[in-house]
Amino acid sequence: MDIEYNTVYQAGPTDVLDLFTDLDFLRDYATELGVTSHEADVSRIGDSRSVTLRLVAPTDEVPSIFKSLVGPEITITDRRSWEPDSAGGYRSPLLVEATAKGRTVTISGLLSLIPDGCASSFTALADVSLKVRFIGGLAKGAVAALGTDSMQYQTKVLYRWLARMGLAT
Repeated sequence: MDIEYNTVYQAGPTDVLDLFTDLDFLRDYATELGVTSHEADVSRIGDSRSVTLRLVAPTDEVPSIFKSLVGPEITITDRRSWEPDSAGGYRSPLLVEATAKGRTVTISGLLSLIPDGCASSFTALADVSLKVRFIGGLAKGAVAALGTDSMQYQTKVLYRWLARMGLAT
């Protein structure tokens, strides 16, 4: 796995999922990421929820060795389809496609929200796929680091929201 991210949120899986699929939360998350524009689509059918988040971001955080490959901005589409699992939590495939200068990088994997007492354990496991000659291994590592960073930003925003709700410790 190129990305392995784990954290615990001080709220149950349904409360966390309610935030992950809230348009205002997604706006705050996009703002925290520093994007120049974003658009979110959320749908719900029964206990299942789908989110598509489209972002346009500057490439300021991209290591200089890759700047000529990506240009000044990158377009990102993040898709998640949350389904209840049999243990009171939720699972979602993760599909993130980032495109810049005609090149596409894909992050694909699995997200889970698992009950942990009164809290939720969140896990992201994903692989990075890209085609860049000569420096592909370096690029893959850089993309994995940026993917992990985005999960950390999501956690930061979620902690802030939980604190407002009186749930953070």
